[in-house]
Amino acid sequence: SVADFHGPPGPTLPQLVAFAWQLAYQRPITPEELDWGSRFVLQRTAHLRASGAAGDPEQQSLTSLCQQLISSNEFLYVD
Repeated sequence: SVADFHGPPGPTLPQLVAFAWQLAYQRPITPEELDWGSRFVLQRTAHLRASGAAGDPEQQSLTSLCQQLISSNEFLYVD
């Protein structure tokens, strides 16, 4: 069963980006924002892998995205 059953797949990168946006801004993400956020995480992940950074590069990239979201003006003025 270990070789043939891996359980349900985890969330995809776009789903994680959209979820972070929803949590930070309390609104759905637009297609342009989803594209921007996904590209940011992919580029950041590639950079971290190339530099040999310790830890999980994808997790660190998502953390960086979340830090950017909560540092934005839109986050400061959410109703």
